[in-house]
Amino acid sequence: MGFTYIFEYLRRLELPTIPRLIFNGSNGNEKFDWTRTEVKLKRIMGLQTFISFNILPNPHNNSENVMYMSVPRTQCRRRSLRKHHDDISKKIIKYVVQEIIRNITSEIIPESMMADAFFIIRNITGFLCQTRNKSSPKESDLLPYKFEDLQEEIDRHMSGKINHTEPEFLHSYVGHIFDGIEDVDIDFQQDLLYIKDSTKSFILDIITYIYSLPEAYVEFYLWWDVVKRLISYTYLNEFVRRIENPHGRIRINALSGRALELPCSKEVTSFMQYAVTYGIAQRWFKTSTGQQVKIMVKQMRDELRNNIETADWLDEKTRTANLEKLKSMNSFIGIPDWLFVDGELAKYYRKVGGEVCESYS
Repeated sequence: MGFTYIFEYLRRLELPTIPRLIFNGSNGNEKFDWTRTEVKLKRIMGLQTFISFNILPNPHNNSENVMYMSVPRTQCRRRSLRKHHDDISKKIIKYVVQEIIRNITSEIIPESMMADAFFIIRNITGFLCQTRNKSSPKESDLLPYKFEDLQEEIDRHMSGKINHTEPEFLHSYVGHIFDGIEDVDIDFQQDLLYIKDSTKSFILDIITYIYSLPEAYVEFYLWWDVVKRLISYTYLNEFVRRIENPHGRIRINALSGRALELPCSKEVTSFMQYAVTYGIAQRWFKTSTGQQVKIMVKQMRDELRNNIETADWLDEKTRTANLEKLKSMNSFIGIPDWLFVDGELAKYYRKVGGEVCESYS
């Protein structure tokens, strides 16, 4: 497989196919919102590069969920192996970047730029590892912070370190997290953000560090984070493995077959789900079985609401939280309402078919 899969993900993540660092260095007037790309990486690929953000049960009240910021996992090498790993990484970065760029343009990448690309990746990864090791060796309690209070701490930390502030950082980052998600309304005045006391220093340090870097460096690092994870779905996978293990035997056909299997099955499953459902689902489902299930679900919700309202062992705060959670729950039963409406399935595939063709053109 070529680079179609990589280019498609870069487009969805709003990353360039050619990072501006490659030919322009850190120059250029283009603005890069790293928080938006970081959040897209989490929502689309499940990756968390700089900051980890999750929704987890409140450790002090399991009946509600809370927003939780923490330290992402970073692959850190032992100091004794760093020199050997650097030599291998330098070869892989140079080879992969050159191959991808060669498929887009005939322009030659300067050797000095490839050296810069390696050092940018190594230095940012090194900072993440160093800061993570410094800030997370011990367990500590989750502490709640108001957005305003945590933002003030971020501004104070940044101002002292780099004489710069980003007063809208938390609003922007968390806003991107929930952008487009229905039935979620973040109250930045009342809602709380939970952070382990031992990892708060990491969050302050990494935010400050990122904003101290040229935007082209941060863009390239995120670009590489995507590309390196998708290499296994391209013909580059075998060459990278040979660089990593020059004396080992590699079963090329087995590896490449597996690399093709994952993206292909994912694309087919996603694209054909409604067509397959149309072929096997009963036409009367929505008016017979589906309607019965809908009534049953409503009765269950009504019974659960009554139990919550009348339970004498619940305090009012917990009762209110449970009723709010029940109210926000949506039911999706069987098939979409439009599936068997004349012409709607064809209309759906005309729309998504055009998107798929555009992605692979």
